[in-house]
Amino acid sequence: MRQRSKFLALGAVAAVAVLTACSSTSHQAVWTKNNGNPDQRDRDQRGCEAYAKSQTKVDSGIDQDRAVMGGGTNSGLNPTLNENINAYSTQKRYDNLVNSCMTDLGYRAVK
Repeated sequence: MRQRSKFLALGAVAAVAVLTACSSTSHQAVWTKNNGNPDQRDRDQRGCEAYAKSQTKVDSGIDQDRAVMGGGTNSGLNPTLNENINAYSTQKRYDNLVNSCMTDLGYRAVK
Protein backbone atom coordinates (compact mmCIF):
# COMPACT_ATOMS: atom_id res chain seq x y z
CA MET A 1 0.00 0.00 0.00
CA ARG A 2 2.82 2.36 0.85
CA GLN A 3 4.51 1.62 -2.48
CA ARG A 4 1.28 2.41 -4.36
CA SER A 5 0.95 5.71 -2.52
CA LYS A 6 4.51 6.58 -3.49
CA PHE A 7 3.81 5.84 -7.16
CA LEU A 8 0.63 7.93 -7.10
CA ALA A 9 2.53 10.86 -5.62
CA LEU A 10 5.28 10.53 -8.23
CA GLY A 11 2.65 10.33 -10.97
CA ALA A 12 0.96 13.47 -9.71
CA VAL A 13 4.27 15.34 -9.58
CA ALA A 14 5.11 14.21 -13.12
CA ALA A 15 1.70 15.29 -14.39
CA VAL A 16 2.03 18.75 -12.84
CA ALA A 17 5.56 19.09 -14.23
CA VAL A 18 4.32 18.26 -17.73
CA LEU A 19 1.43 20.69 -17.41
CA THR A 20 3.76 23.41 -16.16
CA ALA A 21 6.14 22.84 -19.06
CA CYS A 22 3.29 22.95 -21.56
CA SER A 23 1.80 26.09 -20.06
CA SER A 24 5.10 27.96 -20.03
CA THR A 25 4.96 28.33 -23.81
CA SER A 26 1.26 29.14 -24.06
CA HIS A 27 1.84 32.87 -23.61
CA GLN A 28 4.05 32.85 -26.70
CA ALA A 29 1.06 33.54 -28.94
CA VAL A 30 1.48 35.56 -32.11
CA TRP A 31 -0.83 38.54 -32.00
CA THR A 32 -2.36 40.40 -34.90
CA LYS A 33 -4.55 43.45 -35.25
CA ASN A 34 -6.20 45.04 -38.27
CA ASN A 35 -4.08 47.99 -39.42
CA GLY A 36 -1.60 47.27 -36.61
CA ASN A 37 2.14 47.58 -37.00
CA PRO A 38 4.76 45.25 -35.51
CA ASP A 39 6.45 47.93 -33.40
CA GLN A 40 3.21 48.93 -31.69
CA ARG A 41 2.28 45.28 -31.20
CA ASP A 42 5.63 44.59 -29.55
CA ARG A 43 5.23 47.60 -27.23
CA ASP A 44 1.70 46.55 -26.34
CA GLN A 45 2.78 42.96 -25.68
CA ARG A 46 5.67 44.07 -23.46
CA GLY A 47 3.24 46.27 -21.54
CA CYS A 48 0.77 43.43 -21.10
CA GLU A 49 3.55 41.07 -19.99
CA ALA A 50 4.84 43.62 -17.47
CA TYR A 51 1.32 44.04 -16.09
CA ALA A 52 0.83 40.27 -15.81
CA LYS A 53 4.23 39.86 -14.16
CA SER A 54 3.43 42.50 -11.55
CA GLN A 55 0.10 40.86 -10.77
CA THR A 56 1.47 37.32 -10.50
CA LYS A 57 4.47 38.46 -8.43
CA VAL A 58 2.05 39.17 -5.60
CA ASP A 59 0.56 35.67 -5.99
CA SER A 60 4.00 34.06 -5.87
CA GLY A 61 4.83 35.90 -2.66
CA ILE A 62 1.60 34.74 -1.07
CA ASP A 63 2.28 31.14 -2.14
CA GLN A 64 5.78 31.33 -0.68
CA ASP A 65 4.44 32.72 2.60
CA ARG A 66 1.90 29.90 2.79
CA ALA A 67 4.62 27.31 2.20
CA VAL A 68 6.77 28.74 4.97
CA MET A 69 3.86 28.92 7.40
CA GLY A 70 2.79 25.40 6.47
CA GLY A 71 6.02 23.81 7.61
CA GLY A 72 8.71 25.24 5.44
CA THR A 73 9.79 25.18 1.87
CA ASN A 74 12.80 23.85 0.08
CA SER A 75 15.35 25.44 -2.24
CA GLY A 76 13.36 24.65 -5.38
CA LEU A 77 15.77 21.91 -6.41
CA ASN A 78 13.20 19.26 -5.58
CA PRO A 79 9.85 21.07 -5.53
CA THR A 80 6.94 19.63 -3.64
CA LEU A 81 3.63 18.82 -5.28
CA ASN A 82 2.06 21.97 -3.80
CA GLU A 83 4.92 24.11 -5.13
CA ASN A 84 4.44 22.61 -8.60
CA ILE A 85 0.70 23.21 -8.45
CA ASN A 86 1.25 26.80 -7.32
CA ALA A 87 3.75 27.39 -10.14
CA TYR A 88 1.29 25.98 -12.67
CA SER A 89 -1.54 28.16 -11.31
CA THR A 90 0.66 31.26 -11.38
CA GLN A 91 1.72 30.55 -14.98
CA LYS A 92 -1.91 30.04 -16.03
CA ARG A 93 -2.91 33.32 -14.39
CA TYR A 94 0.00 35.11 -16.10
CA ASP A 95 -1.05 33.70 -19.48
CA ASN A 96 -4.68 34.67 -18.90
CA LEU A 97 -3.72 38.22 -17.90
CA VAL A 98 -1.53 38.68 -20.99
CA ASN A 99 -4.22 37.22 -23.24
CA SER A 100 -6.96 39.40 -21.75
CA CYS A 101 -4.80 42.52 -21.97
CA MET A 102 -3.91 41.94 -25.61
CA THR A 103 -7.52 41.12 -26.48
CA ASP A 104 -8.68 44.29 -24.72
CA LEU A 105 -6.25 46.25 -26.91
CA GLY A 106 -7.90 44.81 -30.03
CA TYR A 107 -5.49 42.00 -30.84
CA ARG A 108 -6.31 38.41 -31.60
CA ALA A 109 -4.06 35.40 -31.21
CA VAL A 110 -3.22 33.61 -34.44
CA LYS A 111 -1.13 30.86 -32.85
